[in-house]
Amino acid sequence: ASETTDAITLTPTEAGDLLVGLYNANAFQRTTLFRGAPGIGKTSFVRAAAAKLGIDYIEVNPTMPADEVGGIPDLIREAGKPTRTDYAMPNWFPMDPNTKAILCLDDALQGDKLMQQTLANLIQARNLRGHPLPKGVMIVATGNRVEDDAGVTRMLSHLADRMTICHVEPDTQSWIDNFALPNGVDERIIAYVTQYPDELNDFNAKAEKCATSRTWEAVSGR
Repeated sequence: ASETTDAITLTPTEAGDLLVGLYNANAFQRTTLFRGAPGIGKTSFVRAAAAKLGIDYIEVNPTMPADEVGGIPDLIREAGKPTRTDYAMPNWFPMDPNTKAILCLDDALQGDKLMQQTLANLIQARNLRGHPLPKGVMIVATGNRVEDDAGVTRMLSHLADRMTICHVEPDTQSWIDNFALPNGVDERIIAYVTQYPDELNDFNAKAEKCATSRTWEAVSGR
């Protein structure tokens, strides 16, 4: 069964516009999780929203080793002697309190339970190992669904409770107008997808290969 049955459904363009609106309204204390099939442009519209806002884009992939996301224990020394421990922060974590950015937890649900617990604390407390996240940083998560057979594990209940889930569905005309044409996708591909709009995203979790927005972009040679 799908985990997004009751979620709000948006196109990639609508989802990107939502992020811009939330950021401009300073209404991003709650993290939004955008879920959908592989290859439909979830990461791309988050990155595009940051560019439209003129702020930094920071991407973290929770499938990396835990200490690369959560930091590692580090000795604090006084007078040359170790006195206590802190955590050495990962290089992606913004330490400048004036940072303005979208922090994208990309493929957030492919991490194990320990990683999900780390993300839950980051999302709820907006700090990592006691180091506060700058007020101008919006946290956004992306991910596939369990039924997509894309390596996703079922979300821990307390993590799900801390996020607003939006389901992202592909939209052919939106892809043509807001991605393909502005980014120089081959006109032959645009013509084909215009004539056969259902062919843009024909994802099947049981198939070895299928058409998605991402694969059409790759065929175009961009």
